[in-house]
Amino acid sequence: MKKIIIMTVILSFISFLLTSCFEEKIIDIEIIEDLGIKYNIGEDIDNLKLSGGKVKVSYESGRTYEAAIEANWIEVKDFINETAIVKVYGKEIRIPIKGINVIKDNNDLIESKNKSGLYFIKEGNYEIDTLRFDNEVSLIGIGNVTITLNGVESGQAAALFQGNTTLVNIDFVSTYSDSLINAVKVAKVSEPNLEKISALYMYDVSIKGGKGLNVMSVDKAEIDKLKVDVESSIKNVAFSVSAGSTILLKNSNINHGSWGSIAIFGVSNDATEEYYKRKNTLNIINTNLTSAVYIEYVSVTKSEIFGLEAWKLTEQNDFKVYTFQE
Repeated sequence: MKKIIIMTVILSFISFLLTSCFEEKIIDIEIIEDLGIKYNIGEDIDNLKLSGGKVKVSYESGRTYEAAIEANWIEVKDFINETAIVKVYGKEIRIPIKGINVIKDNNDLIESKNKSGLYFIKEGNYEIDTLRFDNEVSLIGIGNVTITLNGVESGQAAALFQGNTTLVNIDFVSTYSDSLINAVKVAKVSEPNLEKISALYMYDVSIKGGKGLNVMSVDKAEIDKLKVDVESSIKNVAFSVSAGSTILLKNSNINHGSWGSIAIFGVSNDATEEYYKRKNTLNIINTNLTSAVYIEYVSVTKSEIFGLEAWKLTEQNDFKVYTFQE
């Protein structure tokens, strides 16, 4: 028994010596390739992916080794500094992320207008005239972000989006009170035939002022936790849909508008705007609506609304009007 114990101690000591002799000390970790970022329209911002990234590890012996950063995700709060914290061989380092745009003040927001890409907006209150994006854009608010807009873009809206659009965690406020001007509009209005936008994703967005939100000619829109507030005196609806849009609206609050909460607009057969004759589909789930919902020119557009089966339906003059009943 004593021999076994002695042998075990000797083997442990030899193992310790070998480890001590051959384990190399890291003296430097150099960043040789910045991390990139992957973000697709409609993704949850909590699952943003990092890609690429390389470091050069230098050892006391003079040996060097290049290693890829193995990090699948980081917390969103790290993006605001345009860097990420990653671990390399047990050592935490902060590494720059390429392809990140961070908006920190009004000037940054103005500079972002009509550009494309992924933008993180730092917590705060912003105030500018208008916003316009003609290409694919993602605006992600970090913390409490309010954007106040005092003007009208191209006679259409305070904020105009003409491409694939992602809006997350942003409060839009339009100070321009007009029943003809939207606070936020998603539509390719610069195209004569109102060409289709492929995707719209909105999460935790509030819109206040003007005639609220207008979505036109969007193939697939997913809208979750939207709040729209317009004055009850505004001669329009708070949320309007038209020109062949397919929308999932859930967990939202759509308030006021003297014509109703939501309308799917259309035109008669005699109208020349063919894009207004396209079919629209609106699926409403777990959403609070403070007033009526209606569809215009049903026989022309064949538009449909789902989720209001418990509401009273009245059909008259090619309109369908849904009103809440206890």
